[in-house]
Amino acid sequence: MSIVTEAHEEWYVGWPSEGQSIVSANADTKKANFRVEQIGQPAPEYIIKALDVPQNNLAAAADASGSKLVLQNIEPGVWSRDPNHGHHHGHHEGAKAPKGFEKWEIQCEWCTDNVWGIKGIVASGCYIKNIGMKKCAELDDTLWNPIYLDHCDLNEDQVFNFYTVTEW
Repeated sequence: MSIVTEAHEEWYVGWPSEGQSIVSANADTKKANFRVEQIGQPAPEYIIKALDVPQNNLAAAADASGSKLVLQNIEPGVWSRDPNHGHHHGHHEGAKAPKGFEKWEIQCEWCTDNVWGIKGIVASGCYIKNIGMKKCAELDDTLWNPIYLDHCDLNEDQVFNFYTVTEW
């Protein structure tokens, strides 16, 4: 998926690595940087995973200060309700953002019922709200600046469209 504003800027990561900022880029290329995965019922929550990551373990998250978007390592089992998961990280835990920082609420004015086989826009008029911070992703108007989190007022820099660019 490409995540693009009406002003034609998109979420971008070059070579994904842990801790890397997610920045705004010109959306002419509509490079598919992300896959959106639904978790949680009945109220859906989403993980926004970076593509081109062999371990499939980097996802968009609020950084430790809760102010900008970075790629966070999400180990397998993080989403499990099993109490045995998530308690064996030891001293690495301090480097991780608090719980919920990698989970997102996504609400759209329109979305297709079935993204399979569609090339182009699959959802529009969407806000992307961080569940841990209760703030919305907002694109900085300056290219290559990090995407940041701000109070949700649904200004044009907080409203995104989702595109697929590949044949499934």
